[in-house]
Amino acid sequence: MRSYFKFAIRGVDWWWPILLYWAAIVAAEAGAFLTRSSPGDVTRAMVSLAITIPFSILLAVAEAALLIVIYRRAAPKLSIEGSAFDFDGTPGRYALIIFVGSLLSMVTLGIYVPWFARRVESYIAERTRFRESRLRFLGKPLTLLPLFLVVVVVIVAALVAIGFTAAGRGSQGDAPSGGGALVTTLVTFVLILLIVPILIYVIYQWAVHFRWNDLTLRWRTRFLPSIGFMIGQFVLAMVTLGIYWPAACLRLYRYFARRSVLGREGTEVGRFGFDGRIGRGFWFLWGQALLSLLTAGIYLPWGLARAGRWILERTYLERGAQQSE
Repeated sequence: MRSYFKFAIRGVDWWWPILLYWAAIVAAEAGAFLTRSSPGDVTRAMVSLAITIPFSILLAVAEAALLIVIYRRAAPKLSIEGSAFDFDGTPGRYALIIFVGSLLSMVTLGIYVPWFARRVESYIAERTRFRESRLRFLGKPLTLLPLFLVVVVVIVAALVAIGFTAAGRGSQGDAPSGGGALVTTLVTFVLILLIVPILIYVIYQWAVHFRWNDLTLRWRTRFLPSIGFMIGQFVLAMVTLGIYWPAACLRLYRYFARRSVLGREGTEVGRFGFDGRIGRGFWFLWGQALLSLLTAGIYLPWGLARAGRWILERTYLERGAQQSE
């Protein structure tokens, strides 16, 4: 039996925190652009770094506070089987978690990130209530740490390889060569296509691990099929110069949803799914994105509300589902 979600949010319900959040993102991008230094300019690079880091932390704290305001307004609008969710987290508390976690992550050169992620996930879960019972996040930092370090090492190695490739071509006088630039670009794209899906898989597999009463929620899938599917969608989005992106997002959402499993004492008792038509969603999401773009983001709260309703109201929980991957 399928039970569908209901999402009654409207643009007017969250317009001001959404627009402020959007303004913070634009400010962050503008700040990064204005403080960007030219290659070889060490003094300007140091000054830019000294300005960018505090500015980025300040914006991250502001975005965190706004995100909690958005969650508080959205959660009561989401329901299933006649019962609505509730979220009672506070902007100040969450902003403090983000601030402290960001500082500790920088001081420890990223080693603290799994504990930071655990703290964030735990706070969101513990402040979320459904039918008078709260969620509990079960992920362990030490489980994520080795995988996180491996991914970080791979990313750093890839960046170093790209840097050496570009430097080598430059020292040989090949910097202006269109062929050399094309090779470097292709290598970069290939590395991104390999690294990003792995990073998403590792983080999502770890992050989707919750308990509600006697039920647990996990993401059940296999590594190679998941990585292959994600790479395929990313390639289609790149080849079409981004035109395919709404279909890619919807196909990825459907793939992730179908593998989100409810269990009780190790036995599957339910599984989520999404049965929205990809073609219909493609045009609908493009329409909302274009309206937001044409209005310089002013329409964004209404576009997100409509997109959220379209997606979530086609998302269901099927109890007793026993589906293969």
